[in-house]
Amino acid sequence: MVKLSLEKKRKIALLLLIPLLVGTVVVSFEPDGRTKSPLYIPILMYHEIRPEPEQWGHDTVSPDKFRSDLSVLRQYGYSPIFFKDIDRARRGGARLPDKPVLITIDDGYYSTYEWAYPILKEMNAKATVSIIGWSVGREYHKDGVTPITRHFTWEQGKEMYDSGVVDIQCHSFDLHNQSDSEHGAAPYAKESETDYAGRFTADTLRIKGLIEERIGNEAIVYTYPYGIYNSTAESVIRHLGFKFSLTVDSGVSDLSDSPFLLKRMNVPYYLSSLDLIRAMERAM
Repeated sequence: MVKLSLEKKRKIALLLLIPLLVGTVVVSFEPDGRTKSPLYIPILMYHEIRPEPEQWGHDTVSPDKFRSDLSVLRQYGYSPIFFKDIDRARRGGARLPDKPVLITIDDGYYSTYEWAYPILKEMNAKATVSIIGWSVGREYHKDGVTPITRHFTWEQGKEMYDSGVVDIQCHSFDLHNQSDSEHGAAPYAKESETDYAGRFTADTLRIKGLIEERIGNEAIVYTYPYGIYNSTAESVIRHLGFKFSLTVDSGVSDLSDSPFLLKRMNVPYYLSSLDLIRAMERAM
């Protein structure tokens, strides 16, 4: 008879338990897209996944931590979904898992393709990646001289999307900037509301069109650069057919009320996977 160590027995017991923890639930949506009861879905926010310890910080975690987070989410019965899964459920065309969670990765860095994507495939988990249009495939700024953090290409984005574990969504075409005159999607100083609305509309249509042409999916999620938003921008994205908008405001939103201006929970390297679960459940 083969003797198993206590640790191995625990792992086997956990694997047998996981299928019992994950189920589906029918969410009843009203004609206006709302639900009869609260629908709290945590949205986790990542930026870079890098193996170098000197890179880890508030916005960067290691591949091992990213894998651990996904593993512990699964152990506690959470199922990563896409925003389009929620949209389909709203329209009566899908069921949501019993404990859904949304994983978002901002900016479109090459590290998403190099490190996060293989882990997502390994764990069979879904993540939404919001890209900055002008920087796709770039390693240098627009001047062609100043280095920037490398970003994945359209071809790599298409590969990830086609795999079924990654959705590609909007983080503006060229509004992810911080300077004396520019700060994300905010209006310029002394810019009229009409001019601002026109500029924001043009930028948003450009990234939406590129994603739908080059990747092949419908762009329905707008992730505000630096989390900066206002009523004019919200009016524009709703008019253009977006179904969700994301901020960097910390917390968990009730999607039974509105799918816009959703809060997210940033995941820094120093937050253990178990503490992440605790923070999520405290916020709901």
